[in-house]
Amino acid sequence: MVYGIKRNKLLTDECEAIAEEILRSFLKNRYGEKRPIDISGFAIEYLHLDLEYKILSPDKSVCGLIRDNCVDVDYELGSTGRIRFTIAHECAHYIINHSIYKRNVNFPEDYSACERLADKIASCLLMPKYLMEYSAECANLKLPLTIYDNCTLKGYDYRNTKSASDLLKVSKSAYINRLKDLGKVSYGDREIGRLIPVIV
Repeated sequence: MVYGIKRNKLLTDECEAIAEEILRSFLKNRYGEKRPIDISGFAIEYLHLDLEYKILSPDKSVCGLIRDNCVDVDYELGSTGRIRFTIAHECAHYIINHSIYKRNVNFPEDYSACERLADKIASCLLMPKYLMEYSAECANLKLPLTIYDNCTLKGYDYRNTKSASDLLKVSKSAYINRLKDLGKVSYGDREIGRLIPVIV
């Protein structure tokens, strides 16, 4: 297993390689199957972490955290996609040997860098390249996806992106951010036609 990564500034390619190696080890002969990654199974069976659902903060400012060998997830997060991403994010912290208790409050940039890195690895774990290709194909999503004015999609792109993200049990925002990481997004000026705002 790949543990003990101490650098905060891993490149996207390095995150991809780490996630792929870990997923191949976890899934074994199931790697490449066309179904969502079982992130709960990954946390419990592969990383040997406990998974507990509880209310973490009354104001919902904390979605999840890792302590000792346990991932705590706020069960009031709502969507399956958000819960799955939170689990993957906390697993990523475990993988790179960061924990919320190691946060140095004097250096918030370091904390932010750790959070971005955990997001990047979580994204690669939940949405490996082969599943991104499969989901886009199944949903009839034409790539690169064009985002207009940095925040809107054409109606059919919105529907197809929703279908593709639903296949992987992730949020549309997480899916679009993953497409950006893979270089599968282009940007256009406002175009005449039906545009739907999307939060990314």
